[in-house]
Parts: sequence; C-alpha cells; structure tokens
Amino acid sequence: MKAMAPATGLDMTTPTPFRFTWRLAGLGFVFVWFLLGGVGHFVMTDLFVSVTPAYVPTPREVVLTTGVCEIAGALGLCYRPLRRSAGLALILFTLCVTPVHIEMLRHADRYRSLGDGVLWGRMILQPIFAFIVWWSTRPVLVGEGKASA
Repeated sequence: MKAMAPATGLDMTTPTPFRFTWRLAGLGFVFVWFLLGGVGHFVMTDLFVSVTPAYVPTPREVVLTTGVCEIAGALGLCYRPLRRSAGLALILFTLCVTPVHIEMLRHADRYRSLGDGVLWGRMILQPIFAFIVWWSTRPVLVGEGKASA
C-alpha cells in the first residue's frame, strides 16, 4: 500500500527530483556544518573551551575530542553504507552538546556580544537541525535518489 498525502491524495513514496534535490541539499548542509564545526574546535579551541560548562572535566581535551567526532561524522556522511549511522551519531552529538547552549543561556551576561536572539535561536534551531540530519540521512526509498545520494 502506498503512502498518500492526506489532503491531496498524492503518492508520497514515488521519488521526485524535488525531494531528491532537497535531500541532497540537506546532506550537503549537514556535511558542511559539522565539518566546519569540527575544524572550528581546532582553530578556535580557546573559544570553545570558554563556553564549556564548568562541570566538564578537562575541557580542552573534550573540545578537541568533540572536534574529531564532528569531522568523523561529516566524513561518514560521504560513504553511503555509513551515512545512516553517521547521521544518527550526529543527532546524538547534537543532543549531547545541548548543555553548552543551556549553560550559555544561564550565563547570558557573559555572551552579550552574541545577543539574546543568537543564544535563544541556537536552542530553538537545535531540534530543527536534528530533523534535517535525520531526514537527509534516512534510508532511501526504493527508486529514490538513484543518481548519487
């Protein structure tokens, strides 16, 4: 039985170039986000250490390790057999760094240069970003994305 869109009766299992294009765009966005974020852990280590919650032991080592995790996750997205696992690991990673965002909100006075909008925006966008990771790395439907994703 085919999945149908409730309001339109459109077949949602038939791949379309539109869905494939958005999936590929999401995958590219996620790849770039985590690759640059991971590199940032090495280029701006002191900045990342400064936003690490005080209860985290050896913050510098944690920052460098999480940088490696982000880069490895981004690279895992490029290899189709690992893509789903890499996506799930990056979703878990996104969840694990949420305490940093909460800590920054708790001590917003330290981050006045960012502004409240950025601090709250990071929290609000976190679940949306996790959804993009999930959606762009989910198993491909039969016939969807035969080109290269």
